[in-house]
Amino acid sequence: MADHSTHRATTSEHRDRIDQLDRALIHLLALRRDLSWQVQRERVAGGGPAGDPARERVVVRRYLDGLGEGGSIVAAAVLGLCRGVDLPSPSDAVPVP
Repeated sequence: MADHSTHRATTSEHRDRIDQLDRALIHLLALRRDLSWQVQRERVAGGGPAGDPARERVVVRRYLDGLGEGGSIVAAAVLGLCRGVDLPSPSDAVPVP
């Protein structure tokens, strides 16, 4: 007979690790967003456009190469998060630990 208590403990441990990874991903995405907003501000201040389609294509390719077909979905979500429609002030940025 299978030991379901061991399976539940392992499942719980895996879920705890997934939760840790989610927290790390959220932190990293917030840092990426803030850096992206900084780059966009600098480009606009220099008279250029906020967006850079060539750069975005490079990012999408990186996600496709790293994650396979689903990478384009992740890249679209990350790029969407990092586009600063109304760029917040630097004081709104997440502090770097």
